[in-house]
Amino acid sequence: RLGSRLQSNVLIAPHHGSMTSSTEDFIDAVAPQTVLFPVGYVNRFNFPRTEIVKRYEQRGINHYNTDDTGAITLILNEKGIGSPQLYRQQEIRAWHIH
Repeated sequence: RLGSRLQSNVLIAPHHGSMTSSTEDFIDAVAPQTVLFPVGYVNRFNFPRTEIVKRYEQRGINHYNTDDTGAITLILNEKGIGSPQLYRQQEIRAWHIH
């Protein structure tokens, strides 16, 4: 019912990317460039669900999961939204180096 007022460049995935969180109509209405999945490491619900992630991927939407990346920082300025800064890439630990 909100139409184009629902659109956003960045979307925090509803309900961590559960099966009922992101319908195709919702994703199309919001039309984000990036979606963030705030999920716990090795969460027992297996969020985000693979099917939900695929819905975003099929639309060419960048996605990041906090269980993989750690904290995600987005810099907002007059030019728009910068590339996400991913904590685990910035603060890499010796035991994470392959």
